[in-house]
Amino acid sequence: MNKEPIDTDMYEQALDITEAGYGITEEQVNALQHDDSLSENVQMALDMRTEMQLRKNPIDVEERLQKFYKDRIIPSKAHYEDNESSNRSRTLIISLLAVAATVVGFIFFINYKEMVNTDPGSVFVADAINTGISITNEDGKEIVVSNKKKQNISISLNDLKQVINNGETEKIILSIPFGSSGDIQLPDSSIVYMHPGSKLIFPTRFTGDNREVFFTGEAYFKIHHDASHPFIVKSERMETKVLGTEFNINTVSYKTTLIRGKILVKDTDNDKEIIVKPGHQVDIEKGMIVSKVNTEPYEFWRDGYLYFDQVELIDIMKAIGENFNMSVVFHNQQALHYKMRFITERNKGVKAAIEAMNAMNKVTVSQVGNKLIVD
Repeated sequence: MNKEPIDTDMYEQALDITEAGYGITEEQVNALQHDDSLSENVQMALDMRTEMQLRKNPIDVEERLQKFYKDRIIPSKAHYEDNESSNRSRTLIISLLAVAATVVGFIFFINYKEMVNTDPGSVFVADAINTGISITNEDGKEIVVSNKKKQNISISLNDLKQVINNGETEKIILSIPFGSSGDIQLPDSSIVYMHPGSKLIFPTRFTGDNREVFFTGEAYFKIHHDASHPFIVKSERMETKVLGTEFNINTVSYKTTLIRGKILVKDTDNDKEIIVKPGHQVDIEKGMIVSKVNTEPYEFWRDGYLYFDQVELIDIMKAIGENFNMSVVFHNQQALHYKMRFITERNKGVKAAIEAMNAMNKVTVSQVGNKLIVD
Protein backbone atom coordinates (compact mmCIF):
# COMPACT_ATOMS: atom_id res chain seq x y z
CA MET A 1 0.00 0.00 0.00
CA ASN A 2 1.15 3.56 -0.69
CA LYS A 3 1.94 5.66 2.34
CA GLU A 4 0.22 9.05 2.47
CA PRO A 5 2.82 11.67 1.42
CA ILE A 6 4.16 13.99 4.09
CA ASP A 7 2.86 17.55 3.86
CA THR A 8 5.96 19.75 3.69
CA ASP A 9 4.54 23.28 3.89
CA MET A 10 5.29 23.70 7.57
CA TYR A 11 8.75 22.12 7.19
CA GLU A 12 9.67 24.65 4.49
CA GLN A 13 8.36 27.64 6.40
CA ALA A 14 10.14 26.52 9.53
CA LEU A 15 13.43 26.31 7.69
CA ASP A 16 12.84 29.68 6.02
CA ILE A 17 12.48 31.52 9.33
CA THR A 18 15.02 29.64 11.39
CA GLU A 19 16.72 32.85 12.50
CA ALA A 20 13.43 34.19 13.85
CA GLY A 21 13.21 31.27 16.21
CA TYR A 22 16.59 31.71 17.83
CA GLY A 23 15.19 33.90 20.59
CA ILE A 24 12.63 31.41 21.89
CA THR A 25 13.86 29.78 25.10
CA GLU A 26 12.77 26.64 26.91
CA GLU A 27 11.19 28.84 29.62
CA GLN A 28 9.06 30.59 27.01
CA VAL A 29 8.01 27.24 25.62
CA ASN A 30 6.96 26.08 29.09
CA ALA A 31 5.01 29.30 29.59
CA LEU A 32 3.18 28.87 26.31
CA GLN A 33 2.17 25.36 27.32
CA HIS A 34 0.14 26.83 30.17
CA ASP A 35 -1.94 28.87 27.74
CA ASP A 36 -5.00 26.66 27.28
CA SER A 37 -5.67 28.03 23.81
CA LEU A 38 -2.17 27.18 22.63
CA SER A 39 -1.03 24.21 24.74
CA GLU A 40 -2.02 21.58 22.20
CA ASN A 41 -0.22 23.39 19.39
CA VAL A 42 2.88 23.93 21.50
CA GLN A 43 2.95 20.22 22.29
CA MET A 44 2.69 19.53 18.58
CA ALA A 45 5.77 21.67 18.00
CA LEU A 46 7.66 19.87 20.74
CA ASP A 47 6.71 16.55 19.17
CA MET A 48 8.03 17.85 15.86
CA ARG A 49 11.32 18.80 17.48
CA THR A 50 11.63 15.27 18.88
CA GLU A 51 10.94 13.76 15.47
CA MET A 52 13.47 16.05 13.81
CA GLN A 53 16.09 15.02 16.34
CA LEU A 54 15.30 11.40 15.53
CA ARG A 55 16.11 12.25 11.91
CA LYS A 56 19.75 11.83 12.95
CA ASN A 57 19.03 8.15 13.52
CA PRO A 58 18.23 6.27 10.29
CA ILE A 59 16.11 3.64 12.07
CA ASP A 60 12.43 3.98 11.11
CA VAL A 61 12.69 7.76 10.76
CA GLU A 62 10.38 7.93 7.77
CA GLU A 63 7.81 5.80 9.56
CA ARG A 64 7.98 8.09 12.58
CA LEU A 65 7.49 11.21 10.45
CA GLN A 66 4.59 9.59 8.65
CA LYS A 67 2.99 8.78 11.99
CA PHE A 68 3.61 12.31 13.25
CA TYR A 69 2.00 13.76 10.13
CA LYS A 70 -1.02 11.47 10.42
CA ASP A 71 -1.54 11.85 14.18
CA ARG A 72 -0.70 15.52 14.69
CA ILE A 73 -0.46 17.69 11.58
CA ILE A 74 -3.65 16.62 9.81
CA PRO A 75 -5.89 17.12 12.90
CA SER A 76 -4.13 20.40 13.66
CA LYS A 77 -4.70 21.68 10.14
CA ALA A 78 -8.42 21.05 10.52
CA HIS A 79 -8.27 22.88 13.86
CA TYR A 80 -6.55 25.87 12.24
CA GLU A 81 -9.26 26.20 9.63
CA ASP A 82 -12.01 26.29 12.28
CA ASN A 83 -10.23 28.43 14.84
CA GLU A 84 -10.47 32.23 14.66
CA SER A 85 -7.03 32.53 16.25
CA SER A 86 -5.39 30.31 13.60
CA ASN A 87 -3.01 33.01 12.38
CA ARG A 88 -1.65 33.59 15.88
CA SER A 89 -1.33 29.86 16.54
CA ARG A 90 0.36 29.20 13.19
CA THR A 91 2.93 31.95 13.80
CA LEU A 92 3.84 30.56 17.19
CA ILE A 93 4.03 27.00 15.91
CA ILE A 94 6.25 27.97 13.01
CA SER A 95 8.54 29.82 15.41
CA LEU A 96 8.76 26.77 17.61
CA LEU A 97 9.41 24.59 14.60
CA ALA A 98 12.22 26.94 13.69
CA VAL A 99 13.78 26.20 17.08
CA ALA A 100 13.43 22.52 16.27
CA ALA A 101 15.06 23.09 12.92
CA THR A 102 18.11 24.61 14.58
CA VAL A 103 18.60 21.41 16.58
CA VAL A 104 19.58 19.49 13.48
CA GLY A 105 20.49 22.33 11.11
CA PHE A 106 21.64 21.45 7.67
CA ILE A 107 21.74 17.73 8.46
CA PHE A 108 17.96 17.73 8.61
CA PHE A 109 17.65 19.96 5.55
CA ILE A 110 19.74 17.63 3.39
CA ASN A 111 17.94 14.54 4.61
CA TYR A 112 14.58 16.29 4.21
CA LYS A 113 15.33 16.92 0.56
CA GLU A 114 16.24 13.26 0.11
CA MET A 115 13.02 12.25 1.85
CA VAL A 116 10.89 14.40 -0.46
CA ASN A 117 12.60 13.20 -3.63
CA THR A 118 12.58 9.49 -2.82
CA ASP A 119 9.50 7.30 -2.93
CA PRO A 120 8.98 5.70 0.52
CA GLY A 121 8.79 2.26 -1.12
CA SER A 122 11.96 2.67 -3.17
CA VAL A 123 14.57 -0.09 -2.90
CA PHE A 124 16.77 1.04 -5.78
CA VAL A 125 17.15 4.40 -7.52
CA ALA A 126 18.37 4.35 -11.12
CA ASP A 127 21.47 6.29 -12.09
CA ALA A 128 20.26 9.31 -14.07
CA ILE A 129 23.65 9.67 -15.77
CA ASN A 130 24.60 6.48 -17.59
CA THR A 131 27.18 7.11 -20.28
CA GLY A 132 27.92 3.45 -20.89
CA ILE A 133 30.85 1.17 -20.08
CA SER A 134 34.02 3.25 -20.00
CA ILE A 135 37.70 2.40 -20.35
CA THR A 136 40.13 4.98 -19.02
CA ASN A 137 43.92 5.10 -18.87
CA GLU A 138 46.02 6.68 -16.13
CA ASP A 139 46.33 9.90 -18.17
CA GLY A 140 42.56 10.33 -18.29
CA LYS A 141 41.99 9.29 -21.89
CA GLU A 142 38.61 7.61 -22.06
CA ILE A 143 36.50 5.67 -24.52
CA VAL A 144 32.91 4.54 -24.05
CA VAL A 145 31.83 1.08 -25.13
CA SER A 146 28.10 0.59 -25.52
CA ASN A 147 25.63 -1.72 -27.20
CA LYS A 148 22.01 -0.79 -26.51
CA LYS A 149 20.80 -4.17 -27.77
CA LYS A 150 22.69 -6.09 -25.09
CA GLN A 151 22.80 -5.83 -21.34
CA ASN A 152 26.12 -7.69 -21.24
CA ILE A 153 29.09 -6.65 -23.36
CA SER A 154 32.43 -8.37 -23.92
CA ILE A 155 35.31 -5.89 -23.85
CA SER A 156 37.84 -6.76 -26.54
CA LEU A 157 41.56 -6.20 -26.94
CA ASN A 158 40.76 -3.64 -29.66
CA ASP A 159 38.72 -1.67 -27.14
CA LEU A 160 41.69 -1.57 -24.78
CA LYS A 161 44.12 -0.56 -27.51
CA GLN A 162 42.23 2.69 -27.98
CA VAL A 163 43.46 3.97 -24.62
CA ILE A 164 46.93 2.40 -24.66
CA ASN A 165 49.42 5.03 -25.77
CA ASN A 166 52.18 3.23 -27.67
CA GLY A 167 52.87 0.90 -24.78
CA GLU A 168 53.36 3.77 -22.31
CA THR A 169 50.10 3.18 -20.46
CA GLU A 170 50.58 1.01 -17.38
CA LYS A 171 47.09 0.89 -15.84
CA ILE A 172 43.56 0.77 -17.17
CA ILE A 173 40.30 1.51 -15.35
CA LEU A 174 37.22 -0.37 -16.50
CA SER A 175 33.94 1.08 -15.17
CA ILE A 176 30.61 -0.72 -15.53
CA PRO A 177 27.56 1.50 -14.85
CA PHE A 178 24.22 0.33 -13.55
CA GLY A 179 22.23 -1.02 -16.48
CA SER A 180 25.18 -2.89 -18.00
CA SER A 181 27.50 -5.77 -17.25
CA GLY A 182 30.73 -6.68 -18.97
CA ASP A 183 33.34 -9.39 -19.22
CA ILE A 184 36.97 -8.83 -20.04
CA GLN A 185 40.01 -11.00 -20.65
CA LEU A 186 43.04 -9.76 -18.75
CA PRO A 187 46.64 -9.84 -20.06
CA ASP A 188 47.23 -13.23 -18.37
CA SER A 189 44.09 -14.73 -20.02
CA SER A 190 42.09 -14.57 -16.78
CA ILE A 191 38.46 -13.51 -17.31
CA VAL A 192 36.43 -11.17 -15.10
CA TYR A 193 32.62 -11.07 -15.37
CA MET A 194 31.62 -7.73 -13.87
CA HIS A 195 28.26 -6.81 -12.34
CA PRO A 196 26.57 -3.41 -12.83
CA GLY A 197 28.09 -0.64 -10.73
CA SER A 198 31.58 -2.16 -10.52
CA LYS A 199 35.10 -1.00 -11.31
CA LEU A 200 38.33 -2.86 -12.09
CA ILE A 201 41.83 -1.37 -12.20
CA PHE A 202 44.44 -3.59 -13.86
CA PRO A 203 47.81 -3.32 -15.64
CA THR A 204 48.32 -3.59 -19.37
CA ARG A 205 50.79 -6.38 -18.56
CA PHE A 206 51.56 -8.27 -15.37
CA THR A 207 55.13 -7.97 -14.09
CA GLY A 208 56.82 -9.07 -10.88
CA ASP A 209 56.02 -11.98 -8.61
CA ASN A 210 52.27 -11.34 -8.28
CA ARG A 211 49.41 -10.52 -10.63
CA GLU A 212 47.52 -7.74 -8.83
CA VAL A 213 44.27 -5.92 -9.63
CA PHE A 214 42.08 -3.55 -7.62
CA PHE A 215 38.33 -4.08 -7.65
CA THR A 216 35.12 -2.57 -6.23
CA GLY A 217 31.58 -3.87 -6.68
CA GLU A 218 30.74 -7.47 -7.54
CA ALA A 219 32.32 -9.79 -10.10
CA TYR A 220 32.96 -13.41 -10.97
CA PHE A 221 36.68 -14.15 -11.47
CA LYS A 222 37.96 -17.05 -13.57
CA ILE A 223 41.72 -17.06 -12.99
CA HIS A 224 44.30 -18.53 -15.35
CA HIS A 225 46.53 -20.99 -13.45
CA ASP A 226 50.10 -19.83 -12.89
CA ALA A 227 51.65 -21.39 -9.77
CA SER A 228 54.70 -19.13 -9.84
CA HIS A 229 52.65 -15.91 -10.05
CA PRO A 230 49.72 -15.80 -7.58
CA PHE A 231 46.74 -13.66 -8.59
CA ILE A 232 45.65 -11.10 -5.96
CA VAL A 233 42.39 -9.15 -5.96
CA LYS A 234 42.60 -6.11 -3.70
CA SER A 235 39.70 -3.99 -2.47
CA GLU A 236 39.06 -1.49 0.29
CA ARG A 237 38.98 -4.13 3.02
CA MET A 238 39.45 -7.53 1.39
CA GLU A 239 42.38 -9.22 -0.27
CA THR A 240 41.89 -12.51 -2.13
CA LYS A 241 44.91 -14.56 -3.20
CA VAL A 242 44.65 -17.44 -5.70
CA LEU A 243 46.68 -19.60 -8.05
CA GLY A 244 44.04 -20.80 -10.47
CA THR A 245 40.38 -20.93 -9.56
CA GLU A 246 36.88 -19.45 -9.94
CA PHE A 247 35.25 -17.28 -7.29
CA ASN A 248 32.82 -14.41 -6.79
CA ILE A 249 33.69 -11.23 -4.90
CA ASN A 250 31.25 -8.68 -3.51
CA THR A 251 33.04 -5.71 -1.94
CA VAL A 252 29.75 -4.07 -0.93
CA SER A 253 28.71 -6.92 1.40
CA TYR A 254 32.34 -7.99 2.05
CA LYS A 255 31.73 -11.55 0.88
CA THR A 256 33.84 -13.90 -1.22
CA THR A 257 32.39 -17.14 -2.58
CA LEU A 258 34.56 -19.95 -3.92
CA ILE A 259 33.20 -22.00 -6.80
CA ARG A 260 36.23 -24.23 -7.42
CA GLY A 261 39.92 -24.34 -6.51
CA LYS A 262 41.31 -22.74 -3.34
CA ILE A 263 41.64 -19.15 -2.15
CA LEU A 264 43.16 -17.29 0.77
CA VAL A 265 41.02 -14.36 1.93
CA LYS A 266 42.44 -11.62 4.14
CA ASP A 267 40.71 -8.90 6.15
CA THR A 268 43.13 -6.01 5.68
CA ASP A 269 41.65 -4.13 8.63
CA ASN A 270 43.06 -6.64 11.12
CA ASP A 271 45.30 -8.93 8.97
CA LYS A 272 43.17 -12.00 9.70
CA GLU A 273 43.39 -14.69 7.00
CA ILE A 274 41.37 -17.76 6.17
CA ILE A 275 41.50 -20.49 3.52
CA VAL A 276 38.16 -21.07 1.78
CA LYS A 277 37.06 -24.39 0.27
CA PRO A 278 34.85 -24.85 -2.83
CA GLY A 279 31.16 -24.28 -2.21
CA HIS A 280 31.82 -22.01 0.76
CA GLN A 281 31.51 -18.27 1.36
CA VAL A 282 33.47 -16.09 3.77
CA ASP A 283 31.72 -13.06 5.29
CA ILE A 284 34.31 -10.56 6.47
CA GLU A 285 31.74 -8.14 7.86
CA LYS A 286 30.58 -10.82 10.31
CA GLY A 287 34.10 -11.61 11.47
CA MET A 288 35.46 -14.03 8.85
CA ILE A 289 32.52 -16.43 9.22
CA VAL A 290 32.58 -19.23 6.64
CA SER A 291 29.39 -20.98 5.54
CA LYS A 292 28.39 -23.52 2.89
CA VAL A 293 26.38 -21.97 0.03
CA ASN A 294 24.74 -22.85 -3.28
CA THR A 295 27.13 -21.66 -6.00
CA GLU A 296 24.66 -22.09 -8.89
CA PRO A 297 23.41 -18.45 -8.85
CA TYR A 298 26.97 -17.20 -9.38
CA GLU A 299 27.62 -19.59 -12.25
CA PHE A 300 24.28 -18.77 -13.85
CA TRP A 301 25.12 -15.07 -13.63
CA ARG A 302 28.49 -15.73 -15.32
CA ASP A 303 26.60 -17.42 -18.14
CA GLY A 304 24.16 -14.57 -18.71
CA TYR A 305 21.27 -15.23 -16.35
CA LEU A 306 19.76 -13.68 -13.24
CA TYR A 307 19.05 -16.68 -11.05
CA PHE A 308 17.88 -16.74 -7.45
CA ASP A 309 17.06 -19.69 -5.22
CA GLN A 310 14.81 -18.90 -2.24
CA VAL A 311 15.87 -15.25 -2.12
CA GLU A 312 13.72 -12.42 -0.78
CA LEU A 313 11.85 -10.44 -3.43
CA ILE A 314 13.43 -7.17 -2.31
CA ASP A 315 16.87 -8.52 -3.25
CA ILE A 316 15.62 -9.99 -6.54
CA MET A 317 13.98 -6.73 -7.62
CA LYS A 318 17.00 -4.69 -6.52
CA ALA A 319 19.21 -6.89 -8.74
CA ILE A 320 16.81 -6.44 -11.67
CA GLY A 321 16.89 -2.68 -11.11
CA GLU A 322 20.69 -2.63 -11.05
CA ASN A 323 21.02 -4.79 -14.16
CA PHE A 324 18.65 -2.66 -16.23
CA ASN A 325 19.22 0.69 -14.48
CA MET A 326 15.61 1.09 -13.43
CA SER A 327 14.30 2.40 -10.12
CA VAL A 328 12.32 -0.14 -8.11
CA VAL A 329 9.39 0.88 -5.92
CA PHE A 330 7.33 -1.46 -3.74
CA HIS A 331 3.69 -0.44 -3.37
CA ASN A 332 3.06 -3.87 -1.88
CA GLN A 333 5.14 -3.66 1.29
CA GLN A 334 4.10 -7.14 2.38
CA ALA A 335 5.84 -8.60 -0.67
CA LEU A 336 9.29 -7.32 0.31
CA HIS A 337 10.25 -10.52 2.09
CA TYR A 338 8.59 -13.13 -0.14
CA LYS A 339 11.18 -15.86 -0.79
CA MET A 340 11.23 -17.06 -4.38
CA ARG A 341 13.09 -18.99 -7.05
CA PHE A 342 13.47 -16.85 -10.14
CA ILE A 343 15.42 -16.91 -13.40
CA THR A 344 15.61 -14.64 -16.46
CA GLU A 345 18.12 -14.13 -19.26
CA ARG A 346 19.79 -10.75 -18.93
CA ASN A 347 20.20 -10.02 -22.63
CA LYS A 348 16.47 -10.51 -23.23
CA GLY A 349 15.88 -7.24 -21.43
CA VAL A 350 13.73 -5.89 -18.63
CA LYS A 351 10.43 -6.79 -20.33
CA ALA A 352 11.35 -10.48 -20.24
CA ALA A 353 12.23 -10.13 -16.55
CA ILE A 354 8.86 -8.48 -15.84
CA GLU A 355 6.98 -11.20 -17.74
CA ALA A 356 8.84 -13.94 -15.89
CA MET A 357 8.08 -12.34 -12.53
CA ASN A 358 4.39 -11.79 -13.28
CA ALA A 359 4.04 -15.38 -14.52
CA MET A 360 4.73 -16.56 -10.97
CA ASN A 361 1.47 -14.93 -9.76
CA LYS A 362 3.02 -13.72 -6.52
CA VAL A 363 3.04 -9.99 -7.31
CA THR A 364 2.32 -7.70 -10.24
CA VAL A 365 5.29 -5.80 -11.64
CA SER A 366 4.66 -2.95 -14.08
CA GLN A 367 6.97 -0.52 -15.86
CA VAL A 368 6.18 3.18 -15.57
CA GLY A 369 8.82 5.19 -17.37
CA ASN A 370 12.11 4.27 -15.79
CA LYS A 371 10.47 2.72 -12.71
CA LEU A 372 9.46 -0.82 -11.87
CA ILE A 373 6.40 -0.80 -9.63
CA VAL A 374 5.68 -3.84 -7.47
CA ASP A 375 1.99 -4.18 -6.50
